[in-house]
Amino acid sequence: MSLFTGLQMNPVDAADPLGAVLCLSGYLPNVLNWKLSPSGAAAPLLMAHGRIDEVVTIGRARKSYQRIIESAKDMKAEGAAERKFVEYADLPHSASEEELDDVIAFIRKHVVDK
Repeated sequence: MSLFTGLQMNPVDAADPLGAVLCLSGYLPNVLNWKLSPSGAAAPLLMAHGRIDEVVTIGRARKSYQRIIESAKDMKAEGAAERKFVEYADLPHSASEEELDDVIAFIRKHVVDK
C-alpha cells in the first residue's frame, strides 16, 4: 500500500512534501492503473525484501521496483530522489535486525535529519 498510495499522492500543500516512502516485503498492486506523481518521484524510496519470502515473492517485488524506476525515467526524474531496493538472502516474509538497521538509517537520513 505504501508504494501505491505514497508514490501517487500529491500533497495539498506543496510546502509540505512527502518525506519518504518505505516498503517492507511489499509490491505495487494494480500496476496497470498506477501512475507516479511528481511528489512521488521526488520522494526518497527504500524497498526492502527477503529473497525467501513465500507470501510476496522476490520476483514480484523486483518487478514493482522496476516499474517505479521506468516511470521515473519516463518523467525524466532519474536523479530526483534516492531509490533503493535491498534484498536479504535468508529473510522470509518477516523482518531482521539487518533490515531494521537499514530502515532506521533511511528514516534518519530522509526524515529525521532533514
